[in-house]
Amino acid sequence: MNTFKNYKKGDLIFDAHELGQCAYINDSGQVEIFIEEDHSETQIAILEKGEIFGEMAIIDGAERSASARAYSDCRLTEVSPDQLSERIDRSDPIVRLLLSVLLKRVRLGLQHPEEPQKTPIPFAEENPELNLDNPTPLDKIRIESSLSEALDTGSLIPYYQPLVNFNTEDIAGFEALIRWRHPKNGMISPALFMGIAEETSLIIPIGRWVVKQACRQFRELKTKLLQQGHSPEYIETLFMSVNVSGRQLEDEEFFDILDQETAAHQHKPENIKLEITERILVDEGKAKSWVNHCRSKGYKVALDDFGTGYSSLQYLTSLSVDNIKLDRSFVKEIQDNSKAEVIVKAIIQMSKGIESSITAEGIETPAEAQVLTRLGCHYGQGYHFCRPQPISEIINLFSELKKSLNKTAA
Repeated sequence: MNTFKNYKKGDLIFDAHELGQCAYINDSGQVEIFIEEDHSETQIAILEKGEIFGEMAIIDGAERSASARAYSDCRLTEVSPDQLSERIDRSDPIVRLLLSVLLKRVRLGLQHPEEPQKTPIPFAEENPELNLDNPTPLDKIRIESSLSEALDTGSLIPYYQPLVNFNTEDIAGFEALIRWRHPKNGMISPALFMGIAEETSLIIPIGRWVVKQACRQFRELKTKLLQQGHSPEYIETLFMSVNVSGRQLEDEEFFDILDQETAAHQHKPENIKLEITERILVDEGKAKSWVNHCRSKGYKVALDDFGTGYSSLQYLTSLSVDNIKLDRSFVKEIQDNSKAEVIVKAIIQMSKGIESSITAEGIETPAEAQVLTRLGCHYGQGYHFCRPQPISEIINLFSELKKSLNKTAA
Protein backbone atom coordinates (compact mmCIF):
# COMPACT_ATOMS: atom_id res chain seq x y z
CA MET A 1 0.00 0.00 0.00
CA ASN A 2 1.04 3.62 -0.52
CA THR A 3 2.42 5.43 2.55
CA PHE A 4 1.39 9.02 3.20
CA LYS A 5 3.80 11.36 4.99
CA ASN A 6 3.49 14.92 6.26
CA TYR A 7 6.43 17.33 6.29
CA LYS A 8 6.77 20.74 7.94
CA LYS A 9 8.30 23.67 6.11
CA GLY A 10 12.08 23.21 6.02
CA ASP A 11 12.03 19.45 6.70
CA LEU A 12 14.53 17.47 4.61
CA ILE A 13 12.76 14.81 2.51
CA PHE A 14 15.87 13.22 1.06
CA ASP A 15 19.51 14.12 0.58
CA ALA A 16 21.68 14.01 -2.51
CA HIS A 17 23.92 10.96 -3.00
CA GLU A 18 21.73 8.64 -0.94
CA LEU A 19 20.21 5.56 -2.57
CA GLY A 20 16.57 6.07 -3.43
CA GLN A 21 14.11 3.91 -1.52
CA CYS A 22 10.99 5.44 -3.05
CA ALA A 23 9.65 8.27 -5.17
CA TYR A 24 7.03 10.79 -4.04
CA ILE A 25 3.87 12.41 -5.32
CA ASN A 26 3.15 15.86 -3.93
CA ASP A 27 -0.43 15.84 -2.62
CA SER A 28 -0.37 19.33 -1.10
CA GLY A 29 2.03 22.19 -0.45
CA GLN A 30 5.33 22.84 -2.22
CA VAL A 31 8.64 20.95 -2.45
CA GLU A 32 12.03 22.49 -3.19
CA ILE A 33 14.64 20.59 -5.21
CA PHE A 34 18.18 21.89 -4.72
CA ILE A 35 21.86 20.96 -5.05
CA GLU A 36 24.73 21.83 -2.75
CA GLU A 37 28.16 22.80 -4.02
CA ASP A 38 31.02 24.50 -2.16
CA HIS A 39 28.81 24.95 0.93
CA SER A 40 26.23 26.89 -1.06
CA GLU A 41 22.82 25.85 -2.35
CA THR A 42 21.38 26.22 -5.84
CA GLN A 43 17.62 25.90 -6.24
CA ILE A 44 16.63 23.68 -9.14
CA ALA A 45 12.83 23.76 -8.95
CA ILE A 46 9.77 24.36 -6.80
CA LEU A 47 7.29 21.50 -7.25
CA GLU A 48 3.58 22.08 -6.87
CA LYS A 49 0.70 19.78 -6.02
CA GLY A 50 0.35 16.76 -8.30
CA GLU A 51 4.02 16.52 -9.35
CA ILE A 52 6.19 13.42 -8.89
CA PHE A 53 9.82 13.60 -7.79
CA GLY A 54 12.62 11.32 -6.60
CA GLU A 55 11.85 8.88 -9.40
CA MET A 56 15.25 9.09 -11.09
CA ALA A 57 17.07 7.08 -8.44
CA ILE A 58 14.32 4.44 -8.55
CA ILE A 59 14.39 4.10 -12.33
CA ASP A 60 18.15 3.75 -12.86
CA GLY A 61 19.27 2.64 -9.38
CA ALA A 62 21.85 5.43 -9.11
CA GLU A 63 22.36 7.80 -6.19
CA ARG A 64 20.08 10.78 -5.93
CA SER A 65 21.42 13.75 -7.89
CA ALA A 66 19.76 16.46 -5.79
CA SER A 67 18.16 17.03 -2.41
CA ALA A 68 14.51 17.73 -1.61
CA ARG A 69 12.87 19.53 1.30
CA ALA A 70 9.49 20.92 2.18
CA TYR A 71 9.23 24.47 0.85
CA SER A 72 5.97 24.74 2.76
CA ASP A 73 4.00 22.31 4.88
CA CYS A 74 3.27 19.43 2.53
CA ARG A 75 1.75 15.98 2.33
CA LEU A 76 3.42 13.33 0.15
CA THR A 77 2.51 9.88 -1.17
CA GLU A 78 5.38 7.39 -1.29
CA VAL A 79 5.70 5.41 -4.53
CA SER A 80 7.51 2.08 -4.26
CA PRO A 81 10.18 0.91 -6.74
CA ASP A 82 7.90 -1.93 -7.88
CA GLN A 83 5.14 0.49 -8.80
CA LEU A 84 7.46 2.29 -11.20
CA SER A 85 9.53 -0.63 -12.49
CA GLU A 86 6.50 -2.75 -13.41
CA ARG A 87 5.10 0.03 -15.57
CA ILE A 88 8.45 0.82 -17.17
CA ASP A 89 9.10 -2.85 -17.92
CA ARG A 90 5.78 -3.04 -19.79
CA SER A 91 6.55 -0.01 -21.93
CA ASP A 92 8.00 0.02 -25.43
CA PRO A 93 11.76 -0.81 -25.44
CA ILE A 94 12.48 2.36 -27.40
CA VAL A 95 10.63 4.44 -24.82
CA ARG A 96 12.71 2.76 -22.09
CA LEU A 97 15.90 3.59 -23.98
CA LEU A 98 14.89 7.23 -24.45
CA LEU A 99 14.05 7.43 -20.75
CA SER A 100 17.50 6.07 -19.88
CA VAL A 101 19.25 8.57 -22.14
CA LEU A 102 17.13 11.43 -20.77
CA LEU A 103 18.03 10.50 -17.20
CA LYS A 104 21.73 10.54 -18.08
CA ARG A 105 21.36 13.97 -19.65
CA VAL A 106 19.54 15.31 -16.60
CA ARG A 107 22.09 13.88 -14.17
CA LEU A 108 25.02 15.27 -16.14
CA GLY A 109 23.26 18.62 -16.32
CA LEU A 110 22.94 18.64 -12.55
CA GLN A 111 26.60 17.77 -12.15
CA HIS A 112 27.70 20.45 -14.65
CA PRO A 113 24.95 23.10 -14.49
CA GLU A 114 26.98 25.81 -16.20
CA GLU A 115 27.83 23.87 -19.40
CA PRO A 116 25.89 20.64 -19.59
CA GLN A 117 25.80 20.70 -23.37
CA LYS A 118 29.60 20.20 -23.52
CA THR A 119 29.60 17.08 -21.36
CA PRO A 120 29.78 13.77 -23.29
CA ILE A 121 26.61 11.74 -22.92
CA PRO A 122 27.02 7.99 -22.24
CA PHE A 123 25.19 6.15 -24.97
CA ALA A 124 23.54 2.76 -25.20
CA GLU A 125 25.74 1.22 -27.87
CA GLU A 126 29.38 0.87 -28.72
CA ASN A 127 28.91 -1.06 -31.97
CA PRO A 128 26.80 0.73 -34.60
CA GLU A 129 26.39 -2.40 -36.72
CA LEU A 130 22.93 -3.95 -36.82
CA ASN A 131 22.41 -6.94 -34.56
CA LEU A 132 19.68 -8.85 -36.36
CA ASP A 133 19.73 -11.85 -34.03
CA ASN A 134 19.07 -9.83 -30.90
CA PRO A 135 18.30 -6.28 -32.04
CA THR A 136 18.59 -3.44 -29.57
CA PRO A 137 15.97 -0.67 -29.47
CA LEU A 138 18.27 1.48 -31.59
CA ASP A 139 18.65 -1.38 -34.07
CA LYS A 140 14.86 -1.42 -34.38
CA ILE A 141 14.80 2.30 -35.14
CA ARG A 142 17.46 1.80 -37.82
CA ILE A 143 15.55 -1.13 -39.30
CA GLU A 144 12.35 0.93 -39.34
CA SER A 145 14.11 3.75 -41.21
CA SER A 146 15.67 1.32 -43.70
CA LEU A 147 12.34 -0.44 -44.17
CA SER A 148 10.65 2.84 -45.03
CA GLU A 149 13.36 3.50 -47.61
CA ALA A 150 13.01 -0.04 -48.97
CA LEU A 151 9.46 0.73 -50.07
CA ASP A 152 10.86 3.30 -52.49
CA THR A 153 14.00 1.46 -53.61
CA GLY A 154 12.48 -1.89 -54.54
CA SER A 155 14.25 -3.84 -51.79
CA LEU A 156 10.95 -5.38 -50.72
CA ILE A 157 10.01 -8.38 -52.82
CA PRO A 158 6.58 -10.05 -53.05
CA TYR A 159 6.73 -13.81 -52.48
CA TYR A 160 3.90 -16.31 -52.81
CA GLN A 161 3.26 -19.70 -51.23
CA PRO A 162 0.76 -22.14 -52.75
CA LEU A 163 -2.13 -23.58 -50.78
CA VAL A 164 -3.18 -27.12 -51.65
CA ASN A 165 -6.72 -28.51 -51.70
CA PHE A 166 -6.57 -31.91 -49.98
CA ASN A 167 -9.81 -33.05 -51.64
CA THR A 168 -8.79 -32.32 -55.24
CA GLU A 169 -5.02 -32.79 -54.74
CA ASP A 170 -4.48 -29.55 -56.60
CA ILE A 171 -3.25 -26.00 -56.05
CA ALA A 172 -6.14 -23.92 -54.73
CA GLY A 173 -4.58 -20.52 -54.20
CA PHE A 174 -1.65 -18.50 -52.88
CA GLU A 175 -0.69 -16.46 -49.86
CA ALA A 176 1.08 -13.17 -50.52
CA LEU A 177 4.18 -12.72 -48.35
CA ILE A 178 7.06 -10.23 -48.19
CA ARG A 179 10.80 -10.67 -48.29
CA TRP A 180 13.37 -7.93 -47.75
CA ARG A 181 16.82 -7.94 -49.31
CA HIS A 182 18.75 -5.37 -47.30
CA PRO A 183 21.60 -3.75 -49.29
CA LYS A 184 24.15 -4.44 -46.52
CA ASN A 185 22.67 -7.20 -44.38
CA GLY A 186 21.12 -9.42 -47.04
CA MET A 187 17.80 -11.15 -46.46
CA ILE A 188 16.18 -10.02 -43.20
CA SER A 189 13.75 -12.27 -41.37
CA PRO A 190 10.10 -11.34 -42.00
CA ALA A 191 9.38 -12.07 -38.33
CA LEU A 192 11.74 -9.23 -37.43
CA PHE A 193 10.87 -6.52 -39.92
CA MET A 194 7.14 -7.20 -40.06
CA GLY A 195 7.04 -7.17 -36.27
CA ILE A 196 8.64 -3.73 -36.32
CA ALA A 197 6.30 -2.55 -39.09
CA GLU A 198 3.25 -3.68 -37.12
CA GLU A 199 4.45 -1.75 -34.06
CA THR A 200 4.39 1.46 -36.10
CA SER A 201 2.28 3.24 -38.69
CA LEU A 202 4.69 1.90 -41.34
CA ILE A 203 2.45 -1.14 -41.71
CA ILE A 204 -0.12 1.07 -43.47
CA PRO A 205 1.95 1.91 -46.60
CA ILE A 206 3.45 -1.60 -46.60
CA GLY A 207 -0.03 -3.10 -46.45
CA ARG A 208 -1.18 -0.97 -49.37
CA TRP A 209 1.92 -1.95 -51.34
CA VAL A 210 1.20 -5.65 -50.73
CA VAL A 211 -2.40 -5.29 -51.96
CA LYS A 212 -1.23 -3.59 -55.15
CA GLN A 213 1.53 -6.10 -55.82
CA ALA A 214 -0.64 -9.12 -55.04
CA CYS A 215 -3.48 -8.01 -57.32
CA ARG A 216 -1.13 -7.12 -60.17
CA GLN A 217 0.91 -10.30 -59.99
CA PHE A 218 -2.15 -12.48 -59.48
CA ARG A 219 -3.35 -11.18 -62.85
CA GLU A 220 0.09 -11.91 -64.33
CA LEU A 221 -0.05 -15.44 -62.95
CA LYS A 222 -3.50 -16.12 -64.39
CA THR A 223 -2.44 -14.85 -67.82
CA LYS A 224 0.65 -17.07 -67.88
CA LEU A 225 -1.33 -20.11 -66.75
CA LEU A 226 -3.78 -19.62 -69.60
CA GLN A 227 -0.85 -19.47 -72.00
CA GLN A 228 0.48 -22.72 -70.50
CA GLY A 229 -2.79 -24.41 -71.37
CA HIS A 230 -4.49 -24.66 -67.97
CA SER A 231 -8.27 -24.51 -68.21
CA PRO A 232 -9.99 -21.13 -67.70
CA GLU A 233 -12.50 -22.79 -65.36
CA TYR A 234 -9.71 -23.98 -63.06
CA ILE A 235 -7.85 -20.66 -63.17
CA GLU A 236 -10.99 -18.79 -62.13
CA THR A 237 -11.21 -20.87 -58.94
CA LEU A 238 -7.75 -19.80 -57.74
CA PHE A 239 -7.62 -17.31 -54.85
CA MET A 240 -5.06 -14.91 -53.43
CA SER A 241 -4.70 -14.41 -49.67
CA VAL A 242 -3.39 -11.14 -48.20
CA ASN A 243 -2.52 -10.64 -44.54
CA VAL A 244 -4.07 -7.70 -42.71
CA SER A 245 -2.76 -6.38 -39.38
CA GLY A 246 -4.69 -4.67 -36.60
CA ARG A 247 -3.49 -1.18 -37.56
CA GLN A 248 -4.74 -1.69 -41.12
CA LEU A 249 -8.29 -2.00 -39.80
CA GLU A 250 -8.00 1.73 -39.09
CA ASP A 251 -6.75 2.57 -42.59
CA GLU A 252 -9.60 4.53 -44.17
CA GLU A 253 -8.16 4.03 -47.65
CA PHE A 254 -7.70 0.26 -47.37
CA PHE A 255 -10.94 -0.80 -49.05
CA ASP A 256 -10.75 1.98 -51.64
CA ILE A 257 -7.34 0.72 -52.74
CA LEU A 258 -8.42 -2.91 -52.57
CA ASP A 259 -11.54 -2.24 -54.66
CA GLN A 260 -9.53 -0.25 -57.24
CA GLU A 261 -6.84 -2.89 -57.59
CA THR A 262 -9.31 -5.76 -57.71
CA ALA A 263 -11.30 -4.08 -60.47
CA ALA A 264 -8.23 -2.86 -62.38
CA HIS A 265 -6.84 -6.39 -62.64
CA GLN A 266 -10.21 -8.05 -63.28
CA HIS A 267 -10.40 -10.18 -60.15
CA LYS A 268 -13.63 -11.27 -58.56
CA PRO A 269 -13.84 -10.16 -54.91
CA GLU A 270 -14.56 -13.75 -53.84
CA ASN A 271 -11.13 -14.74 -55.19
CA ILE A 272 -9.41 -12.36 -52.77
CA LYS A 273 -9.04 -13.63 -49.19
CA LEU A 274 -8.04 -11.32 -46.34
CA GLU A 275 -6.32 -12.97 -43.38
CA ILE A 276 -6.64 -11.44 -39.92
CA THR A 277 -4.92 -12.75 -36.78
CA GLU A 278 -6.53 -13.53 -33.45
CA ARG A 279 -4.73 -10.54 -31.89
CA ILE A 280 -7.10 -8.28 -33.80
CA LEU A 281 -10.03 -9.81 -31.95
CA VAL A 282 -9.09 -8.09 -28.71
CA ASP A 283 -11.23 -5.21 -29.99
CA GLU A 284 -14.11 -7.46 -30.97
CA GLY A 285 -16.47 -4.63 -31.95
CA LYS A 286 -14.05 -3.09 -34.43
CA ALA A 287 -13.09 -6.51 -35.82
CA LYS A 288 -16.71 -7.54 -36.28
CA SER A 289 -17.57 -4.32 -38.12
CA TRP A 290 -14.52 -4.69 -40.38
CA VAL A 291 -15.23 -8.36 -41.16
CA ASN A 292 -18.89 -7.64 -41.94
CA HIS A 293 -17.92 -4.79 -44.25
CA CYS A 294 -15.34 -6.99 -45.93
CA ARG A 295 -17.79 -9.83 -46.58
CA SER A 296 -20.51 -7.44 -47.75
CA LYS A 297 -18.15 -6.46 -50.58
CA GLY A 298 -17.71 -10.11 -51.50
CA TYR A 299 -14.18 -10.63 -50.14
CA LYS A 300 -13.40 -13.77 -48.15
CA VAL A 301 -12.04 -13.60 -44.60
CA ALA A 302 -9.67 -16.06 -42.92
CA LEU A 303 -8.82 -16.22 -39.21
CA ASP A 304 -5.04 -16.77 -39.11
CA ASP A 305 -2.92 -18.45 -36.39
CA PHE A 306 -5.98 -20.01 -34.78
CA GLY A 307 -5.28 -21.38 -31.32
CA THR A 308 -2.16 -19.34 -30.52
CA GLY A 309 -3.42 -15.95 -29.43
CA TYR A 310 -6.69 -14.79 -27.97
CA SER A 311 -8.63 -17.92 -28.84
CA SER A 312 -12.24 -17.90 -27.85
CA LEU A 313 -15.08 -19.90 -29.31
CA GLN A 314 -17.23 -16.86 -28.63
CA TYR A 315 -15.41 -15.04 -31.44
CA LEU A 316 -16.58 -17.70 -33.88
CA THR A 317 -20.20 -17.17 -32.85
CA SER A 318 -20.03 -13.42 -33.49
CA LEU A 319 -17.68 -13.32 -36.50
CA SER A 320 -18.53 -14.83 -39.86
CA VAL A 321 -15.23 -16.06 -41.26
CA ASP A 322 -14.82 -18.17 -44.37
CA ASN A 323 -11.66 -19.96 -43.34
CA ILE A 324 -9.78 -20.90 -40.15
CA LYS A 325 -6.00 -21.30 -40.39
CA LEU A 326 -4.59 -23.86 -37.99
CA ASP A 327 -1.22 -22.77 -36.63
CA ARG A 328 1.97 -24.73 -37.24
CA SER A 329 2.31 -25.38 -33.49
CA PHE A 330 -0.58 -27.87 -33.76
CA VAL A 331 0.63 -29.42 -37.01
CA LYS A 332 4.12 -30.27 -35.77
CA GLU A 333 2.69 -32.20 -32.79
CA ILE A 334 0.11 -34.14 -34.72
CA GLN A 335 2.23 -37.23 -35.46
CA ASP A 336 3.61 -37.93 -32.01
CA ASN A 337 1.05 -36.43 -29.68
CA SER A 338 -2.34 -38.13 -29.54
CA LYS A 339 -3.83 -35.17 -27.68
CA ALA A 340 -2.76 -32.84 -30.47
CA GLU A 341 -4.52 -35.06 -33.01
CA VAL A 342 -7.70 -35.06 -30.92
CA ILE A 343 -7.62 -31.25 -30.70
CA VAL A 344 -6.97 -30.83 -34.43
CA LYS A 345 -9.78 -33.25 -35.26
CA ALA A 346 -12.15 -31.30 -33.00
CA ILE A 347 -11.18 -27.98 -34.62
CA ILE A 348 -11.75 -29.44 -38.09
CA GLN A 349 -15.16 -30.80 -37.12
CA MET A 350 -16.07 -27.50 -35.49
CA SER A 351 -15.10 -25.55 -38.61
CA LYS A 352 -17.32 -27.77 -40.73
CA GLY A 353 -20.17 -27.24 -38.30
CA ILE A 354 -19.98 -23.45 -38.68
CA GLU A 355 -19.53 -23.78 -42.46
CA SER A 356 -15.97 -22.55 -42.48
CA SER A 357 -13.13 -24.28 -44.32
CA ILE A 358 -9.87 -24.98 -42.50
CA THR A 359 -6.26 -24.59 -43.60
CA ALA A 360 -3.26 -26.20 -41.88
CA GLU A 361 -0.12 -24.08 -41.95
CA GLY A 362 3.50 -25.14 -41.82
CA ILE A 363 3.20 -28.67 -43.19
CA GLU A 364 6.74 -29.96 -43.56
CA THR A 365 6.47 -33.75 -43.97
CA PRO A 366 4.38 -36.21 -45.98
CA ALA A 367 3.26 -37.83 -42.72
CA GLU A 368 1.77 -34.55 -41.48
CA ALA A 369 -0.09 -34.09 -44.76
CA GLN A 370 -1.45 -37.66 -44.59
CA VAL A 371 -2.79 -37.24 -41.05
CA LEU A 372 -4.45 -33.93 -41.92
CA THR A 373 -6.01 -35.45 -45.02
CA ARG A 374 -7.37 -38.34 -42.96
CA LEU A 375 -8.84 -35.95 -40.41
CA GLY A 376 -10.70 -34.05 -43.14
CA CYS A 377 -8.65 -30.84 -43.35
CA HIS A 378 -9.59 -28.80 -46.43
CA TYR A 379 -6.35 -26.98 -47.33
CA GLY A 380 -2.67 -27.17 -46.50
CA GLN A 381 0.44 -25.09 -47.05
CA GLY A 382 4.06 -25.48 -46.07
CA TYR A 383 7.53 -26.47 -47.19
CA HIS A 384 6.33 -30.01 -47.89
CA PHE A 385 4.50 -28.64 -50.92
CA CYS A 386 6.47 -25.52 -51.82
CA ARG A 387 8.52 -22.81 -50.20
CA PRO A 388 7.50 -19.18 -50.78
CA GLN A 389 8.78 -17.99 -54.15
CA PRO A 390 8.76 -14.84 -56.32
CA ILE A 391 5.96 -14.82 -58.89
CA SER A 392 8.33 -15.70 -61.74
CA GLU A 393 9.37 -18.90 -59.96
CA ILE A 394 5.79 -19.76 -59.10
CA ILE A 395 4.88 -19.46 -62.78
CA ASN A 396 7.83 -21.64 -63.82
CA LEU A 397 7.13 -24.26 -61.16
CA PHE A 398 3.35 -24.32 -61.40
CA SER A 399 2.94 -27.22 -63.79
CA GLU A 400 5.57 -29.29 -62.00
CA LEU A 401 3.87 -28.63 -58.67
CA LYS A 402 0.55 -29.83 -60.04
CA LYS A 403 2.16 -32.98 -61.43
CA SER A 404 3.90 -33.61 -58.12
CA LEU A 405 0.63 -33.30 -56.22
CA ASN A 406 -1.16 -35.64 -58.60
CA LYS A 407 1.68 -38.15 -58.36
CA THR A 408 1.63 -38.00 -54.54
CA ALA A 409 -2.12 -38.52 -54.49
CA ALA A 410 -1.85 -41.49 -56.83
